[in-house]
Amino acid sequence: MSDNKINNSLKVVFLWDWEDNPYKTLLTKHLNSLPIRVEQCVWKSSELPFFLPKVFTKLNFKNINFNNLNVKNIKNNKFDILHFQTLHPFILPKNANNKISSILKIILFVCQSLILKSCGIKLVWTVHEWSNKVDTKNNFSKLQGLIIGYCLDGIITHCDRTKQEVELKCFLKNKSKVFVVPHGNYINYYENTINSLECRQKLGIPEENTVFLIFGYIYRYKGILETIDCFKKLNSHLNQNNLTLLIAGKACEDNLEELINNSICKSKNILFFSEEIPDNQVQIYLNACDCVMIPYKVFTTSGVTLLAMSFGKACIAPQIGFFEDILNDSVAFLYDSHDVNGLFKAMQESVNKKNEMSEMGENNLKLATQYNWEFIAKKTLEVYNNFLIQI
Repeated sequence: MSDNKINNSLKVVFLWDWEDNPYKTLLTKHLNSLPIRVEQCVWKSSELPFFLPKVFTKLNFKNINFNNLNVKNIKNNKFDILHFQTLHPFILPKNANNKISSILKIILFVCQSLILKSCGIKLVWTVHEWSNKVDTKNNFSKLQGLIIGYCLDGIITHCDRTKQEVELKCFLKNKSKVFVVPHGNYINYYENTINSLECRQKLGIPEENTVFLIFGYIYRYKGILETIDCFKKLNSHLNQNNLTLLIAGKACEDNLEELINNSICKSKNILFFSEEIPDNQVQIYLNACDCVMIPYKVFTTSGVTLLAMSFGKACIAPQIGFFEDILNDSVAFLYDSHDVNGLFKAMQESVNKKNEMSEMGENNLKLATQYNWEFIAKKTLEVYNNFLIQI
């Protein structure tokens, strides 16, 4: 089968549990600029894990002869690929202790997968998250990993280290099932027209301060409480009044906002904006800071990292996994996550090297440019074509 024929006939259905997200918008837009037609299926958390009925609405029913409805009839009017952008809701039970729910979900997932595969539809999953970050006890078991590896035709990861982890946890002998397609950048997606001084004035931050930023939806696993403790310790250790910790984002776990406010207490140089940040306000917080904090304790990938890079900011992150693959010492202060003082040391080093952070940010922006969405879309198309050539 020629590449042109493959591309011209390619129809892909994305299955998400994201209502709106810049990754979703940018990937869909740039894939649709290629000879691909991408359609969306949004699964809501309130729904049962039956994705098949919703996915089947993407079949070309106009051309299906319902008087002679069979697998062959469906195959001739099908889409080519079902691309899962989320998998956890379809395999993991809501309660980790509910073994019956876990078994039923596995059976249901396998049955739905086999029906699609019998129609010649290929199944792909992009691993945005492997570990359950909020409920760390409710993670994929060995059996579930084996099922994932068996049912899916291909798996996409955002870095080599995640690829290796997925191959191991899915017990894949066929390593060619897993592909690396980097996470795209956010350059020019958000407005970026206001300079640092104006942003700091809007937020009431002195121009000369070293500003650390924690940005985005806030969860415990993102190390928010540990960062506040380290910042207060650093501020006390240096005995200076020219440091600011800026926290911008909605707290998404019960009692977390209260815990953060209690931890901040009366610290005047910790600013907490507990709200969902509108797109037109993103630049205010990113341009006000010197360094973006990403001290995650559980992660697979990080869109905030690409956001920081896209705004030309230095980062602080653990030296492991995705962060170790995408960042280096020229753009970030990486620390040993097993060192109880690792985060504190990284923050202290960044203060000592404040004059270098601007250059580190510029290096990060240059690094981010290679992760443009035209490149990401073409790499994704290569993954798709790999399956279709096998048909």
